[in-house]
Amino acid sequence: MNLIPADSTANQQMTIRFADDVLQLTIVWNSVGTHWYMDIFDVDTNEYIAQYVPLEVGTPIGERYGRAWVFMLADLSAEGFDPVSADELGTRCLLLIGTPDEIRAELALEVA
Repeated sequence: MNLIPADSTANQQMTIRFADDVLQLTIVWNSVGTHWYMDIFDVDTNEYIAQYVPLEVGTPIGERYGRAWVFMLADLSAEGFDPVSADELGTRCLLLIGTPDEIRAELALEVA
């Protein structure tokens, strides 16, 4: 499992490689809805995989896309709350990417 270097910057874009995919991530803070959202773009196929997906603690993102990866927002405080302010991304809440099995194992640890 890998940490995505997301921080509290309100509009950020980065390119990552995981498994055989090169992904461009756009992560945006919506100050009206007070929530983080993410777009996932496949650089190789030049197509969006997902757009405006909310980042919610403990909710896997991407498993239904049939890829070798899944994203998950983890809460370091162990309270299980979504970020309530922009500055919590990259501090209290970390964005992770891993294989579906790694993410399932992480979620099982959080429930136990």
